[in-house]
Amino acid sequence: MEKFILMMYGIGGGLLFFIVGCIELIKNYKVLHNKAYIIVDGIVKFQYRPGRGYAPYVIFMYNQGQISRDINTTIIKGSRDRIRVYFNPNSNDRVLRVVERMGNFKYIFMILASLLFFGFAFVIAFPDLII
Repeated sequence: MEKFILMMYGIGGGLLFFIVGCIELIKNYKVLHNKAYIIVDGIVKFQYRPGRGYAPYVIFMYNQGQISRDINTTIIKGSRDRIRVYFNPNSNDRVLRVVERMGNFKYIFMILASLLFFGFAFVIAFPDLII
């Protein structure tokens, strides 16, 4: 019974890491290759949110109106910094991706980490195959 529970933890953790990593990689691909996204300049500010602490968001001008959206990075030097973000005016995206900080490394790392969880589940399921 313990083997079954450990195997389920391994499979569950592996699926979680794999699915989240793939979803974020697909989102990055769509942002980079969709012509509807434009690059806008904005100013970073911080806002206190219960449970998350101080979260960064960006304020920018679009069509003579001021828009504020969350950003997906926490590596911000300080408030009032100028950054460039991808913005789709036809979408209701609440979280925008920063142009200079948009990387796939952490999502690829998550997919590779899922292999560790799947390997753990495989070793628990078939211990006789390990020398």
